[in-house]
Amino acid sequence: MNWNIWKTTVKERAIIGDTMLGVFADLERAEVLLETVLDEHFLDREQKPIAASDADWTRSMLHIVNGIIRDSIVTFYLTIGDDEEPRAAHYIEAAETAKLARQCEIAYYNAQKKHPGAMGKIADMDDADAIAAIKLLDAATANKEASV
Repeated sequence: MNWNIWKTTVKERAIIGDTMLGVFADLERAEVLLETVLDEHFLDREQKPIAASDADWTRSMLHIVNGIIRDSIVTFYLTIGDDEEPRAAHYIEAAETAKLARQCEIAYYNAQKKHPGAMGKIADMDDADAIAAIKLLDAATANKEASV
């Protein structure tokens, strides 16, 4: 174990604790689950055969522990703003895609009232293109209304 403990101030420790408390609560939960698996099946020096139902339970527990650890690692990298770690980069990309989809849904919903005839083709576009097309329609409509 690398016990690399840095000197910190009360304020710094409070920031670290507030920021990482959720991550470490999850890691502690993973530790308990992993200890349960170890105690249930690997406590004896001589390995006994594991029944199929126990193997399924053990596999499920290990998947849960792995998921908690993986999520904690990604949360740490996201918290410190490191987008070079592949899982964090994937999460950021997925979040940006979801945000763009939400923006498109709002723009599309609002534009349906103003431009009902044009929305069929816009519905087939990628989100970014659809938003741009809706903005163009809105601008053209605003210019047309301003000139009248």
